[in-house]
Amino acid sequence: MIIGVIGISLFLVYVALSLYVSSGTLQLDLSRPGYDSARKEAVKGSEVFKGYSEDGPIDAQSLNEFETLYRQKAAEALIEIDAFSGDVLSDETLSLE
Repeated sequence: MIIGVIGISLFLVYVALSLYVSSGTLQLDLSRPGYDSARKEAVKGSEVFKGYSEDGPIDAQSLNEFETLYRQKAAEALIEIDAFSGDVLSDETLSLE
């Protein structure tokens, strides 16, 4: 039984690693050794989004504030992107610039 469980776990690890390589996630993983220079270049911008406060009362003013922030972020996310083009993973599309 133990040998069977070890065999199944090795098979599942093999499947997971093959999906990791075949899906292209391997190229996006900056935590791998050898990508120190790319990791240094991939810094976040100085703008920090201060979202909706989790404290305070729930009233009309706070709901309006939340809706305003939500609509603003939703508008930023609605960039017209062709999902089948090569620009989907560009820096501009991913808001990395």
